[in-house]
Amino acid sequence: MTTDLPGDFEQLNQIARYRNRLDDIRQWLPQLSDTMTAITGYCMSLAPVRGTAPRMPGGDALAMLAPYASDADHGDDLPHPQQIIREWVETLDGRARRTWTENWRRLHDLTPMILESPWADAWRTDIDALWWRLARLTGNAPNIAPPPTRSIDDVWDALEQNPDHELTRRDLTHLGINPSTITTWRHRGKISESRPGRYRAGDILHARRTA
Repeated sequence: MTTDLPGDFEQLNQIARYRNRLDDIRQWLPQLSDTMTAITGYCMSLAPVRGTAPRMPGGDALAMLAPYASDADHGDDLPHPQQIIREWVETLDGRARRTWTENWRRLHDLTPMILESPWADAWRTDIDALWWRLARLTGNAPNIAPPPTRSIDDVWDALEQNPDHELTRRDLTHLGINPSTITTWRHRGKISESRPGRYRAGDILHARRTA
């Protein structure tokens, strides 16, 4: 008699691991306000200075708390919590929720589905990068090396196995395809919308190969 329990356990472990990471991200983000100050500059006045130099906000922590630019690259070296969480919900659902908390909750709920989807590798890469950066900034980083960054080629390989998976223009931008390229492919009849705003992965893959 055969059983799939080992695979099931591995899947359950992955779900628990990434839900725990999402929990950590939610808990650590407010801590940035306490850890983002750094002693910078010096006093230009000739008057006696009492105490220490003024503490000024700065560095990666401040950048992660500030609003992100709407045209910022998703793959920046500094993962932005608002951008990562919001854009993944938009990629998966076609629209984002109103607040960061609602988007966070949506990703938490969707974790089992994401880990079985063609987006699993790219999603894990983003969540891992955000988790590690917040862990370091808040002093919660474990004493082990972070996992290696996965190539986006892994996503394309997964899409090869799921040709009927539907992709939005935003999805294709994340995969490195410019909107102008999509327009050109449509005009040349290489691709068409499977339904409004969405394209079959198989059609996109064929268009890439014949470009």
